[in-house]
Order: sequence, then structure tokens, then C-alpha cells
Amino acid sequence: MKELKKVQLIEKIQTLCDELSEKAFSRRGGAWTTGGCVVGKDMASGLCEAQNVIQEYIFPLDKSITDQCRELASLIREEASRYPFHDSEGYAESNMLEVAQQIDNYDTSTDKRS
Repeated sequence: MKELKKVQLIEKIQTLCDELSEKAFSRRGGAWTTGGCVVGKDMASGLCEAQNVIQEYIFPLDKSITDQCRELASLIREEASRYPFHDSEGYAESNMLEVAQQIDNYDTSTDKRS
């Protein structure tokens, strides 16, 4: 049962990342657009950094889904505060924070440790 919940959580997170990736891609454009190319690129860069954190995270079976979500969101927020690339407009960091917030907000009302 715990393994199934872990897989479901990972699938939800992947769906979230896919949706944000589409959003970032839709904001890309040529140099003639009003900054769309930079916005989309920065959003995609931030998402990539968040995905790195997600991929490195070990989803512990001894923790509830709620605890896993909180811990993972916290790790993404920490990484966002240390974003290693130029992001003067904040689109990369804000996209990372969006990922963290969405993960933190997952409905875990049916979460049980057993």
C-alpha cells in the first residue's frame, strides 16, 4: 500500500512538472516578442532545477505522504533561494517556488501511515 501511494505521488509530481513545462514552452518565442523568449527559458530553467531536487529525493516509506510533500517542498524552496544562474526577473525562482507550493498543497486528506 505504501509503495502504491509513493508511485501515485511521483506520478502527480510528474504531471505537475509536465504542465509547468508546457506553460514555460508556451512563453518562449522569438526576439521580436515582448520578452517571451526569456520568460519561457527562465521558467524552464527553474523547473529543471526543481526536477533535479525531485529526482534526488528518496521517498521514504516510513513517512506519510504529507510529510514527504512537506519535506520535498522545503528542499525545493531551499534550492530556489540558491538558484545558481542569472535570474534578475525572478521567473526561474518563482517557477521553482510554484512547484514547491503545488507539492505542499497536494490533497493528503486520505493519507494514512499504514
